Amino acid sequence: MQIALDVATGLDYLPSFTSPPHIHKDIKSSNILLDSDFRAKVANLSLARSVEGADNQFPITRHIVGTRGYMAPEYLENGLMSTKLGVYAFGVLMQEILTGKDIDAILSGIVGEECGLERLKEFMDPSLQGNHTLELAMFVIEMTRKCIKKDPASRSAIHDIVSSLSITLSSCQ
Repeated sequence: MQIALDVATGLDYLPSFTSPPHIHKDIKSSNILLDSDFRAKVANLSLARSVEGADNQFPITRHIVGTRGYMAPEYLENGLMSTKLGVYAFGVLMQEILTGKDIDAILSGIVGEECGLERLKEFMDPSLQGNHTLELAMFVIEMTRKCIKKDPASRSAIHDIVSSLSITLSSCQ
């Protein structure tokens, strides 16, 4: 949870605390560095770009850069850049942290099912070695679903994710 909070905080920094607001256009697992205390740092800011457009509109680009699989559909298909690009990539990262693989196709089979918590055990990354509760894993799954929605307006805002993770991490300690 600390790694997720560190990544979300880093992603929130660019659009919230830079002027003009910026986004990182290549969030992926290899661009997240861990220090000796397992605190995460967002790296490789070479593809960070301003998302300030005319009349508060988000800019559109024809120069699509980044890593497929982490790119939001609206960016990949139409070149629309917004702060929701980082949210989408964060959702993909959370899937990787939780399962060690892409679970987009099986999310609906876990969430909302009576036996969802039991099925979740099948998909958990064994390297986590049970250092989590299934309820916490379900929280991560729910957050991931909110991050990877196809419609960017339906995705969570990164500052809401930071807040939610901060509260969850505090309650886990």
